[in-house]
Amino acid sequence: MVLLETLRLYPPVIFMFRKPITDMQLGRLHLPRGTAIVIPIPILHRDKEVWGDDADEFNPLRFANGVTRAAKIPHAHLGFSIGPRSCIGQNFAMLEAKLVMAMILQKFSFALSPKYVHAPADLITLQPKFGLPILLKALDA
Repeated sequence: MVLLETLRLYPPVIFMFRKPITDMQLGRLHLPRGTAIVIPIPILHRDKEVWGDDADEFNPLRFANGVTRAAKIPHAHLGFSIGPRSCIGQNFAMLEAKLVMAMILQKFSFALSPKYVHAPADLITLQPKFGLPILLKALDA
């Protein structure tokens, strides 16, 4: 849940580009075949109509009942895209993140350094502009 919420608030890819292969209707909007569409993932992931009034807050419990029930729209979470064009490495990335997190939490407690400055930067992928300094403390010390 923590990883999914982190991906919701800070998705690594901030835009998806798509083109419909046929004319289509999206709500009141008509999209002719071949029209370039840009999907701004961070804006969708913070939409209060989709995620609720706490859309700007870090709340991992919103995923307690699974990804498809976390928002008012079942497929609103686009951390790895969705459908046939979803990230091929999604399962590996989540497994790797869970393993690394479990290994760190078994041996260390950690906190953000007072030197941390919150400044997300779009450098092909979304990342901390000034790094992510953390303070690690061994649990057995």
